[in-house]
Amino acid sequence: MEIERVTGADLLALTINLGHNVGSVSVIGDACPTIWGENSLIEELLLAESNFRKSTPLDYEFFPQSFTNGYNSNSFIAGLLNHVGLPAATPNNVPGFDKPVPIEHFR
Repeated sequence: MEIERVTGADLLALTINLGHNVGSVSVIGDACPTIWGENSLIEELLLAESNFRKSTPLDYEFFPQSFTNGYNSNSFIAGLLNHVGLPAATPNNVPGFDKPVPIEHFR
């Protein structure tokens, strides 16, 4: 199976043609250049999430701060991405993303 990368004007046309099912455009490039790499990454993510559920519970905070003990769902995603080695720029105005859940919770 050959996978074709869609870029530029073709990506815009694809996005418009998808209507309600619009994908996002990566600012870091393609983390999984093949279907096999994608499957492996998905398996890693699922295993890490399963390990997280078995780990010590963490305190929840709506707006976690560096000096507090709590985390939120953005912290979870940031920690999960760190654990599997996916680079992610910290988005603006996303509380908790800059305080990732420690990766030992995903092992």
